[in-house]
Amino acid sequence: MGRLFPRWASVYGGVSYGSDWLSQWRKEKRICSPDMFDRYFRLAIPLGDISAAEMRAILDLAGDADAFGAELIRLANEHRPDTTTRLRIFLELMEDYIQEDIPAHHFESILKAFFTVGDQLIKEEDSQGMFIFGNDTRMVRISYQLLKRLPSQQERFEMLRRVFAETKALGLMSGFLVSLGQEHGKYTDSKPRESEDKRIIGSDHVSKLEALALEKIRDVAKQKLLHNFPEFGHLLYHLSDLGSEEEAQDYVADLIENDEGLCDYLVGFLSTTYSHGLEDRVQRKNWRIRLESIKKFSTIDLEKLLDRCREILRQSPEWMDDRRRLALNIFIDEMTNPKDEWGRQKKD
Repeated sequence: MGRLFPRWASVYGGVSYGSDWLSQWRKEKRICSPDMFDRYFRLAIPLGDISAAEMRAILDLAGDADAFGAELIRLANEHRPDTTTRLRIFLELMEDYIQEDIPAHHFESILKAFFTVGDQLIKEEDSQGMFIFGNDTRMVRISYQLLKRLPSQQERFEMLRRVFAETKALGLMSGFLVSLGQEHGKYTDSKPRESEDKRIIGSDHVSKLEALALEKIRDVAKQKLLHNFPEFGHLLYHLSDLGSEEEAQDYVADLIENDEGLCDYLVGFLSTTYSHGLEDRVQRKNWRIRLESIKKFSTIDLEKLLDRCREILRQSPEWMDDRRRLALNIFIDEMTNPKDEWGRQKKD
């Protein structure tokens, strides 16, 4: 029994097993893995799950960025009974294979696949829950772990530079740069946890990658296409932080001249929070639009925007879809029912 359930055996003395063992046990398909336990009592693999054979077959394609990227898109379009995509479970399982099963010569093609199709893989249904990460965070985690296997900061930077130069997933790129920046004390109030030489790349490397990303963001902005990216709000912040606030404001001013553009602007700042009160049986999902963000990039008075939003809803034009309608309603609610940073109704 102790061999089947090592943690149970450790209660009676001997070796202690921390949470870092869970990944290995899951990869080895051991019954002591919480993710594997119930499979030993089923006659077939649960619908929507990924078998070890399929996992190996997909990872075998990792040396070809195009083929691997196509598989990621396929998984993102296949749903499980709980409405999440098969991509989510694949990315979670992929972390189990990073240290021993993915050869170093596949690292760059994996990163190229992520940063080429990554924006198509950010699915709202895969980040439902108070403590659930999205696929963008999962890809960033995998990228970090792959890069850590390279021996030097210079090698990691050179690989990232080549990948960024050849790819176009600006939303994922933006999130990845935020993570790199946080290691160096940017975008956070916390001090860096590790010394400069122990971080993924050096601060000068981060600056060079930011400059490369800024050039790409500016190119897309000139084409009037920036609002089509899934992380539009984050990209505006990047354009403002790395370039200038005027650049971001000019883009928004041009965008919101028409009603469709105004809706897309609001959609870019839709976010979700989750709450669980004492009387709630399940957690509640709350949609938010931070009015501070809307004001940051638009010089138009919010009351005037409120009137426009109400009129757009009243007219309900043909181009109106569910996402835009949601953004309009949330903005109106934020304006008429002010909330604090936790989403609670402000008291008079």
